Amino acid sequence: MRKEDLKSLVSNWYKKQLMIKSILWRLIGVIFLAMVTFFYTGSLIQTSAITFVHHFVFIWVYYLHEIFWVHRMNDSKNKKYIKVFTYEIILGNGILGTISWIFTGSWTTVTAITLTYILNKLWMYYIYDKIWEKHFDKIREKMFQVDRAHSNLVENEKDLGGNL
Repeated sequence: MRKEDLKSLVSNWYKKQLMIKSILWRLIGVIFLAMVTFFYTGSLIQTSAITFVHHFVFIWVYYLHEIFWVHRMNDSKNKKYIKVFTYEIILGNGILGTISWIFTGSWTTVTAITLTYILNKLWMYYIYDKIWEKHFDKIREKMFQVDRAHSNLVENEKDLGGNL
């Protein structure tokens, strides 16, 4: 297998892992948002509508957010905090607030839902991202080992005069 093919395979696998990460995060979010929304509205119809629309939109927002951050600020200790801020505060408040207002028409309910949901999701997201970071660190180490093994194979092939 050529090195480029191997890197493409790893890249595709990594993107699938990001999609799994996105889907699991959405499941956590669906359950939590449904609980918060029902608490403030008492309406199963409004709870279902807000929860469904929000998470349908956010499965893609989260995936694109992760793709955006894959190669940015890799050496920064503040990357996690900036990711949390951009995802939960900026994207979360804006999108959830808009969706909640469309279905409830009440700024009081919108404020209660968004503040409760977003403020709790801040610490939840930080912990979730930290768990996945450990998972991806293991993957990066495996990728490095594969790259090293490939380089050794190429060197051995040169040493044997290309007879492998």
